[in-house]
Amino acid sequence: ECRTSLPKVTIRMSDADSHGLESRIAAGSVDLAVLYEDEFATALTRKPLFRQKLYVISLEPIHGQTNVISLRRLAEMPLVLPGITNGRRVLIERVFADAKLKPNVALEADSLSSETWAVRNKIGCTILPVGDMSHFGPNAFAKPLLIEPPIYLTCSLVHSADFPLTNAGEAVRAFLLDFIERRVSQADMPGTEWIANN
Repeated sequence: ECRTSLPKVTIRMSDADSHGLESRIAAGSVDLAVLYEDEFATALTRKPLFRQKLYVISLEPIHGQTNVISLRRLAEMPLVLPGITNGRRVLIERVFADAKLKPNVALEADSLSSETWAVRNKIGCTILPVGDMSHFGPNAFAKPLLIEPPIYLTCSLVHSADFPLTNAGEAVRAFLLDFIERRVSQADMPGTEWIANN
């Protein structure tokens, strides 16, 4: 869609965790990023777009759980999580600590592909801001379970506060705002709440 709308703009895609992308924005090597965040600690320009509930992702259905899982039950299960400095992990650790619980971390993974690989190989479950895993295939994972009480991450569109976006960057930013709003309204994005207009 972006190529059609902005044929003269070349997009270069970077994939990393939020902390890594924030560092690259601050260094000027990345113009824009779409980040899942819990705390807005760094001095970047942000446009919060939507809140996304976190879900438990497992290979097989978890016995006795149909749509939701309690934090207490989740604390009993082996988990595959990102490293301790990852924003999603920081949020998970804080929520568990607030409930006077501790996550049972079976494996720390440094990429989303490693997390999903470990879940596929029965090392444990993971916790992601994704309520529909069908894009991996119809039977690749069990139906995601909503955590109760809900845990949220905020998805923001982020760029440097020190280096203004070029005309191309501004055009891509405007395109992304529209595209993401349309995408969030689709059925395969459960657990989302659009907040950009609030």
